[in-house]
Amino acid sequence: MQQIAHMADADDVSLVFVGDFLDSYIYDPYDQIKCIDFAIRLVQENRAIVIKGNHEMSYLRPMLLCSGWKPITDMLLMQDGRRRDMEDLFKSYVYIKDANLLITHAGLGKRFADAHEITIDNLEGKFKAYDEMHAEDSPLYHCGRSRGGMYPYSGIFWNDWIQDFVPIEGLRQVFGHTRRKDDIEHGGFGNFCIDAFHNGHYLKFDQHTNTFDQKTL
Repeated sequence: MQQIAHMADADDVSLVFVGDFLDSYIYDPYDQIKCIDFAIRLVQENRAIVIKGNHEMSYLRPMLLCSGWKPITDMLLMQDGRRRDMEDLFKSYVYIKDANLLITHAGLGKRFADAHEITIDNLEGKFKAYDEMHAEDSPLYHCGRSRGGMYPYSGIFWNDWIQDFVPIEGLRQVFGHTRRKDDIEHGGFGNFCIDAFHNGHYLKFDQHTNTFDQKTL
């Protein structure tokens, strides 16, 4: 966290986290809550943007419960206004239209997009409408069969990089969710899976040159 806090202090850097602070098989719930508190503080200080992961949603919406849910974590989130802060401050996605760049937790696959008639031209409007729906009703939260769900294709909280993801021409994406130790770019098309499971991958995006630089903590 010290390294990230130092990065957040730079004037020319905007940090974006892609979620799943609460999904760890290494750190105990108290350590994960420290990460949540750290993320909340960064957002409150306008030093970062935080995107919710499916594991955060598991605590915010009981109908979206998934593996890894722990009663102790749920109790800790109810203390000190954490749950309210997550609801108010954490986002479902970030879309930078001028750069044709979509940042989500798990990625937007072409088959899901086609099934819901989402195109680059209408993405902004469709996502806004879906995001304003109750999470239990929004296609964005659909869990596909490859991840144990009942839908043909997963939305942006459950899409699987290995089994589901098909790039959308003209749209660059950054997301996490699927565990990766290497090969974080999909076929050189400007789509990156930066799930930080044991690898510390992150991307630096230069808005002036519209390019990515792969980094490791």
